[in-house]
Amino acid sequence: MRGFSFNYGDVIASTVSFALCYYAYLRYHRDLTILEKSNAYILHCSVTHSRRLPEPSRHAFTYPLLSFLFSLPELESGKLSLLRGYLFSYGGIFLRIVGIRASGYLYDDRGAETSIRTKLVKTLKRFDVVEAEDLAGVWMMTMPSFLGWEGVNPLTVYFCYKNNTSGLWLTVLEVHNTFSERHVYILETGSNEEPPPNGYDHQWTFPRTFHVSPFNDRLGTYTVAVRAPSHQPPATDVAEPLTTPMSPAVHITLHPPQEKAPEDGLGSTQKAPLKLDAFWKTKRAVPFTTVGLLDAITRHPISLLMTTPRILYHAFILHYRRSLAVWRRPEMLPVVPNWGQFRYRSSPDSNKSRQTKGGGIAWQRPTIMEGLAADVICSFIARRAAELDMVVVLQAGDPSISLRKFGPEADVPHHGRTLTISYLSPRFFTLLLLAPNVPAALTLGGPQANRAGDVFEFIVSDEALFMELSGETASKDPRPTPNSQDSYGKAFPSLLRRLRASSPQAPTGDVSDHFLQPQNSREGVVLLFLLLVCVGTEWLECFLWKMSAPSSSPLTNKKRKRTTSDAGNSSKVTLESSSLPTSQVGPVLVSFPSVQPPRSTPFKCYAQDGEDGKEFARQRTSIAGETEAVEFTGSNDVTEDDGAGSRYLVAVHHPSTGKVTIQSAPLYLITRQVKSLKNNVPTAPSVAERIQARNVLGETFGTKKAQAAIRAHERNKVDVGAMEGVANVLQERITEGTGNLPTQEEAKLAADAARPIPPYNMEAEVPEDIYPLHGIIPEQEWQALDSLLPQLKAASSSFARTKLLPNTRSAWVSQHLTLAYAGPKPKAKTVKLLIYIAAMLYFRAITGGKAVPERNAIVEKMSSIPEIVIDSLLSRFTEKLRGSNKPHTTSYTDTSLITHIFALCLKVDDFATDTTLLASDLKMAVPKVNTLFRSLGAKIEQLTTHELKRLGLPDSAGDTKRAILKTPLTFPKPKGKRKT
Repeated sequence: MRGFSFNYGDVIASTVSFALCYYAYLRYHRDLTILEKSNAYILHCSVTHSRRLPEPSRHAFTYPLLSFLFSLPELESGKLSLLRGYLFSYGGIFLRIVGIRASGYLYDDRGAETSIRTKLVKTLKRFDVVEAEDLAGVWMMTMPSFLGWEGVNPLTVYFCYKNNTSGLWLTVLEVHNTFSERHVYILETGSNEEPPPNGYDHQWTFPRTFHVSPFNDRLGTYTVAVRAPSHQPPATDVAEPLTTPMSPAVHITLHPPQEKAPEDGLGSTQKAPLKLDAFWKTKRAVPFTTVGLLDAITRHPISLLMTTPRILYHAFILHYRRSLAVWRRPEMLPVVPNWGQFRYRSSPDSNKSRQTKGGGIAWQRPTIMEGLAADVICSFIARRAAELDMVVVLQAGDPSISLRKFGPEADVPHHGRTLTISYLSPRFFTLLLLAPNVPAALTLGGPQANRAGDVFEFIVSDEALFMELSGETASKDPRPTPNSQDSYGKAFPSLLRRLRASSPQAPTGDVSDHFLQPQNSREGVVLLFLLLVCVGTEWLECFLWKMSAPSSSPLTNKKRKRTTSDAGNSSKVTLESSSLPTSQVGPVLVSFPSVQPPRSTPFKCYAQDGEDGKEFARQRTSIAGETEAVEFTGSNDVTEDDGAGSRYLVAVHHPSTGKVTIQSAPLYLITRQVKSLKNNVPTAPSVAERIQARNVLGETFGTKKAQAAIRAHERNKVDVGAMEGVANVLQERITEGTGNLPTQEEAKLAADAARPIPPYNMEAEVPEDIYPLHGIIPEQEWQALDSLLPQLKAASSSFARTKLLPNTRSAWVSQHLTLAYAGPKPKAKTVKLLIYIAAMLYFRAITGGKAVPERNAIVEKMSSIPEIVIDSLLSRFTEKLRGSNKPHTTSYTDTSLITHIFALCLKVDDFATDTTLLASDLKMAVPKVNTLFRSLGAKIEQLTTHELKRLGLPDSAGDTKRAILKTPLTFPKPKGKRKT
């Protein structure tokens, strides 16, 4: 029995062969019906982020992105599953390559609801969208899971349509951050909408209410512009033509809050400088099929896995390389109705009207320690509420947390003694646990000033009842004290006080006054464990916070030795402004760019008329001084606008008092003038003198090469006087020699006649008459094409109809043939033009770049085309070289063939052709294709609004440049030599 031998070369060759076969399979079976409506699309996108502020932290990046556009009803029905659900399916993320599940979107219900559409309707109802039940079709643009990895999905866009309406109704932006929090912005078409920029359909501006990046606070405004999908989700499975490409896009800009409100009351229209700029653009949309998804995964194998690594990578750059500070995460704004609406306190939204609906939909889940702290605090509240005959209500900002009530008959208020505590998150319980006393807890629970928000961590309806609940007031009910007879005695309370005092946050008040004291040893052990973990966690957080801060500049770490006199005053420094009168002259700052005068040189200061009463640094002044040989003068640069330019300050430190006095000082740039040269007026040398002086320097100090050049120039100098008698003879010879040359007009006509383009009519008044049809396709060939029309009409589908043409690989021909048969009565002229274009493209493919095959071989390959057409192509677009009877293609014949194709394409496209797809079919660069279109007299430019309406194209098509043929016909002028 022969042994098995392992060869690495066989493995590599097999892998490469498999990859090539797979690529060839995808290329051959690519979708030819990309202009037909579909229920889902694969979007090849690009995402761009650009940070503009602050200036030292400017940063930008662009990445390719693979996203998907699904019709929600079709997605949830299972019709979009591919390869029996192993390639893609809805309902989970495991045991499939690409997947989507409802728990990853909108509110977090731990997978209880399996329909994204149902969750979307409930979310709209929660935020007071009255007509939520009328939701019909929904496009969902998102990034699904890949290989079981769901990751962070920063933005999901829902394009919502209503029953019995044709336009976009709502745009719902679902935003996720890296802290597992979710938020929605609901943007309604026609409500608070602004004029959109070019290339977009809608735009809104609204306040920012969600914390996304740790490098931004929660202040400012968003401006969001969207380009909606080209059509609503199809209601049936019947293929319908797609007139415009599917290219949804989102543009988001962030503006910081204005420092000063505008005086003219136009605050809603004026925006602060741009801080962040983000684009999500679709470059290419492909129908969601097995082949399309495999092709997308092959092109972007790790795109769906790179969102989180890219976020961490750019966060590292911003923090450590750009030195951008980190904002601590604020708690999410509450969305529970009537949260915190108590006397002396206002709810977050009571003093401003919401321009945009929406809010938080998913909060961070409480940690184990927060859950244990909540049990301890709730147990204490229940015991004290029963003792004080009081009803205590705990109201969370998260609507998924139900209302908690404590006390006797908690459902009915007791003699008005009802205390309501509204809190944002479970952090409230650890805050109460660590607070040294009740006043400190109320202070720590105040506005989140250090987290850029104006929302309280928690709010109580009555502070007196809250103090009584904790035992801080002198009420009839004494504060609960621990059992003095218990075995643990005073050990636990003392240890608990020490733990609270060791918290990183500085305690306020007496630590021993804390209201939460254990009643027995069991409660003491639990409370001790909680405090140990919480305090240790806070210290660890502070340590990591300091360690993660970017290192300071090396200059700041240098220390100087202190003297004895300033050692005592170095800890406190007081800044004060100078109290010098306005008439006081000085101090001043001067700059001597070159010669510096002696220190004993006197200077005088002069002020212009009308400057009295101003601060000295703001006056227009000049200073002047002189020595025996040089005069020095200078003036300060003062602008009219106080906010423009720079101001210089001089600070004087007084070590004895520890004060630093600051005084404004003008800056003077000093110029000098030598007295002995003051009256000398220099004379400019002539050109001949300069040349002579240069030659003398070259002969003396130049290199051998420079000296040889000077001598050669002297030898070649022309004597003009000796040429006077020969000038007339030369002029007569030139006149005789140029007498037979053609004029400029004759040369232009000859050049136009020699162009490798179809016959043209310079006197044409409409584009249709510029290139006559039978000048491109002879009349007999045109009539012979009628035989193919019945076969094309009888074809069952666009794919079968394309197979009848000789060139089945042309995407341009396939798309236009699909559009031609989209209507009930296709135009015979358009179909015949497409047949002839397909024949010319295939003829170029089998004859270009090599010897032309035999006629019989060409006829066999182009069996569907009449032979009279093939003979015409051979006679017009091939040449017989000298000494050979076989036809060959040359660069001239190839160019002529391409220009004939382009002339027919212009006729099909109503004389406005998109050159990008043709360049792909011909495997040519787009600039080269544009050059050939220009040789036909076409202009490469964007369509005007009138032309878009004439061609029936949307406004977004105006962004693409097209080859447009207009009258009168003009050809590009030949490029002349550059003038030197």
